[in-house]
Amino acid sequence: MKYSMKKIASTMATALVLTGLNGFVSEATAKTIDLSSMEYQIPKSMKGKLIAIQWEMKAGTLGRPILSGNRYQLVNLINQRGMKRQPRTKAANLGWLSKTSNSFNMMIKRRAGDGQVRYGDRVALHMKPYGWLRYKKQGYGINLSDDDNNPHYIWTVTGGKTGNKLVSGMPFALYNTTEKREMVYCKRTWGINLGWRGLSCKSWTTGASNKLFGENGLLSRDGLTGKGFVKMKNFLCDKGVKAGAAYLTAQSAAAGAAALAASPRIKKECKKL
Repeated sequence: MKYSMKKIASTMATALVLTGLNGFVSEATAKTIDLSSMEYQIPKSMKGKLIAIQWEMKAGTLGRPILSGNRYQLVNLINQRGMKRQPRTKAANLGWLSKTSNSFNMMIKRRAGDGQVRYGDRVALHMKPYGWLRYKKQGYGINLSDDDNNPHYIWTVTGGKTGNKLVSGMPFALYNTTEKREMVYCKRTWGINLGWRGLSCKSWTTGASNKLFGENGLLSRDGLTGKGFVKMKNFLCDKGVKAGAAYLTAQSAAAGAAALAASPRIKKECKKL
């Protein structure tokens, strides 16, 4: 998120006043600032499928509230690219934007109505110029297609504490209510490299490197154990708390100072999973 030097200096100065030598906001100050927006938590139900939490919404700046009816860029954390329309002779007409793209082509709409998207919400996704994403059996690739007219509420936002509000940069999973599985990065011979968690994508190229991210990284595979699990857990917790802290910092210098002081504690709690 971009800030002026004056605002950064103000936030740092306030942080010094509020936090003191111990690095904690005073009890009186803490009671006046709501830190719930940065208290990212991974539900225990996701422990065995941590790899499914591999999406974020980009909005130009970190920590911006994700609002129903607005457009953002839906980015996969594994290959670090957003989705786009891409004509194909086989499979769904879906592809990937470049990593540097500033295209905000994905609208997210809550079935519950207007307002900020929350973990646990049932949502529909509209990609411009593709249309509403809907479930459809395909001969090749992931079972998705488009509908120009009607929203399809076939997705549930998971991967965080139910009811917590989503901001840009905060990680989440997309659970498909028809497949009853999360949509994940999955290398394919035909179509966009997406599939459903736990199911094979029947790719000709399945080798993985020792890197964490990237098309052949460790996280491009379905399972996570040992050091891979710890790395992913730490990455998600750090990313989620950072996004929430950015939201608070944008509200006021005092909120930013409180976020700065509380971040280590909240990250530690998240990583207890």
